Formats: sequence, structure tokens, C-alpha cells
Amino acid sequence: MATYSNYKSVLAAALDKYAWQGFGLKEESDDFLILYHDREEILRARQNNANLTPAFIQCECESHLTMCHGV
Repeated sequence: MATYSNYKSVLAAALDKYAWQGFGLKEESDDFLILYHDREEILRARQNNANLTPAFIQCECESHLTMCHGV
């Protein structure tokens, strides 16, 4: 599960500027993290995956915007 510090979620910090562009992260359980864009699921990943870093999440957001929305 995500940890919280000073009322700011680690999940929100991982999204950074992409939170303002309609992206969201949700913990399905202790095992899975889901990345959404405008209610569409774009990524489901195990939370214990060493590659699941804020940089990876932001890269997935950028890739989705580029491939699906031409931004």
C-alpha cells in the first residue's frame, strides 16, 4: 500500500504534472497499482515490481498522451 507523508500521497507525487491532465493512480489491493486516464485503465502493475518508479509512471503517462491523443 502507498505511504503518506505530510498529507501528500506518494501516488499523487508519482503522477506529478500528469495529475492535472486527467491521470490517476489507484491501489486495487496490496499487490496491484492501476494507472488511469479519464477513467480508462492504461496500466496494471504489481506494486513489488522494482521498475514501478515515479519516472516509469510518468513515462507511461507521456507515452499514452503521445500515442492515443497526439499530444
